[in-house]
Amino acid sequence: QAFGSLVGVSLPMRATFAQLERAAQSDITVLLEGETGTGKEGAAQAVQTDDADMDIFLSSEPFRHNRAAAPRGARPDR
Repeated sequence: QAFGSLVGVSLPMRATFAQLERAAQSDITVLLEGETGTGKEGAAQAVQTDDADMDIFLSSEPFRHNRAAAPRGARPDR
């Protein structure tokens, strides 16, 4: 089975394709999270259709710390 450029036949992949298909048919905002190289960009391209007005956010580090935003004395490396 395939969804866009993504290919897989396992039960988790088929479930993922079903979720992506539902997202593609709506106008919701989508957040795709995962490790680098897991196919987030391919999933985003497959979900976005020409007529869909949707925002997609890709993140491999959803809780990245910004040193400038850390309060004085805070340790942003934690």
